[in-house]
Amino acid sequence: MKTAYSYEDFLKNTDSFPKLYLRDVVNVVDSSKMQGIRYLVFGHSAAEQIPDWVAELKSLDTLELSYCKFISLPNWLAKLPALRTLIIDSCPIQSFEKPLLALTKLEHLTIRWSTIKVLPQKCTWPKLKHFSLESNFDIDNRKFLQFLLKLPNLESYVLPQTMSGKSVYARENPDVYNFEKFFKTLCKKRRVLYDKDSLDLGHIQALCHLFRNDEQNLEKLDRKLFYDLLNCSVSTYRDLALEYLNANSPSGIKDITNKKVFILGKLKIQKGEQAAWIAETGARLEKKLSKAVDYVLIGEKPGKALPEILDAKLPILTEKDIWDLKDSAYLMEETSDMADRLNDLFYNPMPENTELALELMEKGGIPEDMYEAVIAMMLFHPEASIRKKVKVIFNRFAKIDLPEQAKTLLNKSVIKLKDDKKITAFLRALVEGTDLDLDKLAYEVYRNSEGKQAMGLCLMMPKASSKVIGDFIKYGYLNLEPPYYNAGGLYLETFPAAIQEVIPKIRALDCKDLKFDDDEFLKLKGLRGLVMEIRGRKIPDSFFENNALEVLELKAYNVSKIPPQIGKLTALKNLTLYVNKIAKFPKEMAQITGLVDITLAMKDGAKIPDFVGQQKQLKHLHILNGIKQIPQALKKLPNLRSITAYPAEDCTEEEVKQLKETMAAINK
Repeated sequence: MKTAYSYEDFLKNTDSFPKLYLRDVVNVVDSSKMQGIRYLVFGHSAAEQIPDWVAELKSLDTLELSYCKFISLPNWLAKLPALRTLIIDSCPIQSFEKPLLALTKLEHLTIRWSTIKVLPQKCTWPKLKHFSLESNFDIDNRKFLQFLLKLPNLESYVLPQTMSGKSVYARENPDVYNFEKFFKTLCKKRRVLYDKDSLDLGHIQALCHLFRNDEQNLEKLDRKLFYDLLNCSVSTYRDLALEYLNANSPSGIKDITNKKVFILGKLKIQKGEQAAWIAETGARLEKKLSKAVDYVLIGEKPGKALPEILDAKLPILTEKDIWDLKDSAYLMEETSDMADRLNDLFYNPMPENTELALELMEKGGIPEDMYEAVIAMMLFHPEASIRKKVKVIFNRFAKIDLPEQAKTLLNKSVIKLKDDKKITAFLRALVEGTDLDLDKLAYEVYRNSEGKQAMGLCLMMPKASSKVIGDFIKYGYLNLEPPYYNAGGLYLETFPAAIQEVIPKIRALDCKDLKFDDDEFLKLKGLRGLVMEIRGRKIPDSFFENNALEVLELKAYNVSKIPPQIGKLTALKNLTLYVNKIAKFPKEMAQITGLVDITLAMKDGAKIPDFVGQQKQLKHLHILNGIKQIPQALKKLPNLRSITAYPAEDCTEEEVKQLKETMAAINK
């Protein structure tokens, strides 16, 4: 809170000021009146020292020095019992002097726009959680990052250099550009990474390039850095290093028959299966490391023996090398036989069959015509353990050239994606530029997600539509409304490709909240019943080309005119129109003469249309808007059994009376 410059003016209120802003240094006579201050700001002060009375503020938690001429800090600063935050902004502090290093209880330290050039050699802030040297161009980012490793409880930081993609500093130092998010995560693991793993700046640099998939800079790094990272206590970093080593194995070995292999570290293959697994290459597994060993197979957490292996320059293999070398079960069988066996297992969704299918692929690879099924299982199978296992198999065996966009999408977690439109966009983007079959992929996603995802895309695809459209038929109705369990709704751009196949089998098509082009309605020829909602202002003319319709329920709240083509629906028996903006109907509706049940929701006060009085088969009439009278023609209809109507708001008492009497006579 701002106050006047004189001590007398602000002293009267300091007991109620938790935060006090002083434009300049003020001489205080009695500091006992200021013990309630917890946040003190000196701004634009010309003095060279912080006044001594600040030393008496026992409750002071935060001290901020902003645009002041202070060139040094007093020794008593470290004796403030509650001080946890220090902010120095645009002050001529030139070094981390003793008073600053003595603040052992400090949790937040921010120094902006200073001329500090050298960082402390030792950590003197064991409780520091946030450290910022923002906009300090005299300290290199890399040195700052190396210093951060010495802070055991650091949670966040701000680099000295504020960089952008266009800055010269960023281009010259790609190892410190654009990985603040990564290093923030690293800071949270500070004690484990620094004390146990002994990571230095070179390892951090390697991890940075791995996170960014920076192949050009990764090639320049010493391979030993990646082997070191296999001992890291954070599994994410071990996986990154192992993935890089697997993808960039320098061995080039084509045969290890009769060779002795020693395993150093943990592999994906279970320990009890490793000997048999290696034996399929013709090699033999050694249980002890000795001079007789020909190759060392390195996995995660190789331990203390790693430096010895590297110093001895023994040939190193990765797990992928063994998979590439061994004779697989897949190659021992006919390709078609293996594919048939896998298909049988894949499409019989018993848990044991799924496990057996994965076991076959682990040994024999993935048939090319099953990539879509494997990708769908990898992304959308409801069990996380299955998705994880399939991903390992796909990364190991898939021999498909995928563009970068597809690789990125395959690494995304989309299992919780429920919006049908987003699923459609995702799968279309995934297959773009690949040989993957979108039709097949859509069906595999639908199947693996137990019919809850990619529904709309399946219905629009020619082959998939024929397989799944029956799932949307219930009690003789083809229901294309958004399903209740899918918050994103059913996304369709066209009527299902196979709709003409099922039209003879269904009583009615029920679809709402869908927008189709004019020509789409031509696919509905032969349909007997249709429940439809049109959101636009116009009913397409082709909507009425289906002269086989017997039941029509149409909601068109924004439509102000019904096309005369409606007269073509001569087979109609049940007609329901929710057209609240319409008061007049086309004369061509007189061509429809076989209506048995009519429900109309028109503009309030609209008259009952003339065509209603010509329906000699009519049994039930429901008018959902207010009317003034019932036409005489309706009283003469021989089969009319019931009528429901409501008086319009502007009806007279006499009109209301006549309306009720007429309805009573018909409904008796």
